[in-house]
Amino acid sequence: MLFIFAMLPLVVGCSRLSFIYGFAEGALKDEAAYFLKLDDTDERLVDRKINELMSWHNAEMLPRYAKFLNGLAGLVGGDKMHRAAIADAIGNLRLLLEDLVLGAAPHFSDVLVNHTTPENIRYIEKRMTDRLEERREELSKPVEERLQTRVERITDIFEHLAGNLDNDQVARIHHYAAQTADDNARWLDTRENRQRAFLNFLSSQPDRDGIANFLYKIVLRGHEVVDPAYQSLSELRWQLFEILVTDIMMSLSAKQRQSMTGSLRNYAMEMLTLSK
Repeated sequence: MLFIFAMLPLVVGCSRLSFIYGFAEGALKDEAAYFLKLDDTDERLVDRKINELMSWHNAEMLPRYAKFLNGLAGLVGGDKMHRAAIADAIGNLRLLLEDLVLGAAPHFSDVLVNHTTPENIRYIEKRMTDRLEERREELSKPVEERLQTRVERITDIFEHLAGNLDNDQVARIHHYAAQTADDNARWLDTRENRQRAFLNFLSSQPDRDGIANFLYKIVLRGHEVVDPAYQSLSELRWQLFEILVTDIMMSLSAKQRQSMTGSLRNYAMEMLTLSK
């Protein structure tokens, strides 16, 4: 898609969430500058709408993320962790993502409504094509190299929360990464189809509400617009993700559970601080 909506601050590659979050506003502005042909007036509008988006996100979403993480911490640290409870947590995560996109879309539509001329659409299309080519080039690397990189990235996330993983836990991550190794290539094909549909929609010069509704639909329910077969693949990907998270969490030692509980509560506390 045109912008990266996945702003859920559950990326835990740094010990200080506030440090990561501080870059979010700048990253969004960089993305807008990359994809859109902006004059001075456009730049001021982009700055204002992203500021408004971040204010909304701070006030509305960060407290909900904190509640989610505190609930997850209670699950991990308690004596009632089971597969159904973890499945419920994954379901809540998906609801958070939906609400994030629903709340963010109107802010983006306020900008995009000024970029529906043929010239602007050609500019966006060229940028989208360039970005896709970059992603496809990354997929040209040897499969084993890409697989190992992904295993290390996922392992780092879990270890940042729970401490060092044992060989069996890393093997579970490797199995998941191997199962989903072809996902990126398939997703890029779907992404290209969705981008084409998005550009065709913009060319009809819709109003702000129309753009916001379309953004929500194309990001979260793109199969209703193009590539209906991808729905089952997307659901399978969520199922495999749920299996991975469940397997890892159910295999945590007492020490790992204690570490993860503390990490989750610390992130929740930091989110609440950032929300004020």
